[in-house]
Amino acid sequence: MHFDLATSAFTDVERDPQRPAVIAADRSLSWDDFRRAVDDWVAAARDLGVGPDIPVVIYGHKEAQFLVAMAGCLSLKAPFVPVDTIYPDERMQRIAAIVKAPVIYLSAEPGFRRLGHVALEDNILIPGGEVFIA
Repeated sequence: MHFDLATSAFTDVERDPQRPAVIAADRSLSWDDFRRAVDDWVAAARDLGVGPDIPVVIYGHKEAQFLVAMAGCLSLKAPFVPVDTIYPDERMQRIAAIVKAPVIYLSAEPGFRRLGHVALEDNILIPGGEVFIA
């Protein structure tokens, strides 16, 4: 099994599904676990309106979910900006505002933080705060 970047999908799903796919600081995932985690991430992101051309900031450091989120964005054809936790929250917020990302994914939590400055449906600036969605 592997993740095909050309098609943004998992291929050869029956081949060695228990082989390690992700070995991260917090845990390891087999290809089968990785595929399921990406599918779950994609479903949660879609529920928030993430899709093609909707940017996502992925905030984390060496967690398995960091890679899951990147593969999920690739699956959705959503642009993403990976931001390491070495940067403070204020810097992450500025990056999100610059790219007009409606959500930040916190891979250590794991969960999404919806930002109030962008409406997901229309990508229009609106006032508001943050809502954490696990």
